[in-house]
Amino acid sequence: LSVVLVTWTPPSPGFIKLNVDASWEASLGSGFVGVVARNNAGGFLGAGRYSVKAQSVAMAEAFGC
Repeated sequence: LSVVLVTWTPPSPGFIKLNVDASWEASLGSGFVGVVARNNAGGFLGAGRYSVKAQSVAMAEAFGC
């Protein structure tokens, strides 16, 4: 078992970075999308969680974009 260090890379100055993730339940055809916004200093700007109707996890992810 190996450990992989994962780090967050900030956007360029003047830009906002949106990180999006989704969950999906096939039997229900629905899921949730979560979004977090941060500035180039890593400062938290806002977040949201949204319920979505989707036919796949890829479609649920796309709703977050």
